[in-house]
Amino acid sequence: MTAHIRACLGLAAAVVAATGPAGAQTTDEQKRPPEIQVLVKDGSPRCEPQELRVPADANIDLRIQNQGGRAVVLHAPDLFGGARVRGATNAARDGDGYRVEGHESGQLIVQTPPQGAYRFACTDPGAAAAEGSGKLVTVNSMAPGIMTKSPGMEHPPERK
Repeated sequence: MTAHIRACLGLAAAVVAATGPAGAQTTDEQKRPPEIQVLVKDGSPRCEPQELRVPADANIDLRIQNQGGRAVVLHAPDLFGGARVRGATNAARDGDGYRVEGHESGQLIVQTPPQGAYRFACTDPGAAAAEGSGKLVTVNSMAPGIMTKSPGMEHPPERK
């Protein structure tokens, strides 16, 4: 096992340990690693789902499944910018995105941006203007064991 692979596996284990138990998730949190599938339709790549919801300001294990026969690049400058990508397997940096070869699966450990909506696009670098786009929505989620107050419940009734 190379030192690079060991480092990526160690980072992935640290991310999993730091994110806590999987059973304490809200409806906006992923029960499995978020995944973008790239399908080729009418000669152009298409990102599925077209809207991906992930936790804001969190380390995620993002999977990219390229189901086409040609390489694609997933462009997401707000997600991949700066030092947000902590590790990549079967995905190579390509401008403001990551390239995944045909019929391959890429894996990225990424620190998501703050709550908001961000654009991403799947492109075929070998075809002019062949692009499919989508939206990444990052949401704040409730930490395990913390209850939020309902409107009008600033002072909950006393128990007897």
